[in-house]
Amino acid sequence: WVIFGALREIATHDDGVHTAMTKPQSRGDMIGPYRVVRELGAGGMGRVYLCEDPRLPGSSPDGRPVQWAVKVLRDPGSEESRRKFEAESATILGLEHQNLLSARHFDWDGGSGHPYLVMPYMGDDDGALDLERLAREAGGRLDGRTTGSLIGQVLRGLGHVHGEGLLHGDLKPSNVLVRRLKGGSLEAKVSDFGLVRALYGETSWRRRVASAGPGSGATLSG
Repeated sequence: WVIFGALREIATHDDGVHTAMTKPQSRGDMIGPYRVVRELGAGGMGRVYLCEDPRLPGSSPDGRPVQWAVKVLRDPGSEESRRKFEAESATILGLEHQNLLSARHFDWDGGSGHPYLVMPYMGDDDGALDLERLAREAGGRLDGRTTGSLIGQVLRGLGHVHGEGLLHGDLKPSNVLVRRLKGGSLEAKVSDFGLVRALYGETSWRRRVASAGPGSGATLSG
C-alpha cells in the first residue's frame, strides 16, 4: 500500500485532492497515454473505455493503433473504493494464464490523479462476447462438445487463481469472455476480479498487493 500511496500523492501534487466522481470520458480524451474511442460499460466501481495507444503501431489493414480496455475508478475520492480498485489491479497484474483476462498496466493519470487499469480488449470489434450472450445467441443451449471445452478452460483458469491462494468471488456467465480463434475453436477467459479475496487469510494477500506498484505490468505489445 505504501507504493500505491506514494504514486497517488505524486499524481495529485497540484492540489492534493481528488474529484468526487470521475466524469465520463469522450472520444479523443486521454487517460494517461491512452486515447478514448468510446465507453464500453460502467459498473458500481468503475467505467471501462475502449482506448487506442498511439505509441504502438496497429496490426489492422488500416493501420489503427493497438486497442485496449481501460478501466477508470468512478469515485477516486472514496478511500474504500481506491483500496478495492488497487487490490483488484494488483491481483490481475499478478495473474498470468491463457484463460484469465490479465491486466497489462496500472497507473495514475497525471492530469486528473485518477487510477486506471489497462487490460486486453475483448469485445464485438474483436469478435468476442460473454458466455451468457453466447448461450443466448445459440438459442439458450450450447452443444456438449462446446460446453465441455469452455468449462474445462474456465476450470483451468480458476485452478491457476486458486493456486495463487485466491478466490474469484464473482464467477458467472457474464464474467467469462469467449472469442473464436482461427480454425473455429473457442477460447474462454475469466474476467472481472473486483470481488477477489484471499483463500488463506490476509497476510499473503497484503504481500501480493504491496509487491505491485503503479506503473507496473507487462510490456505492452500488439
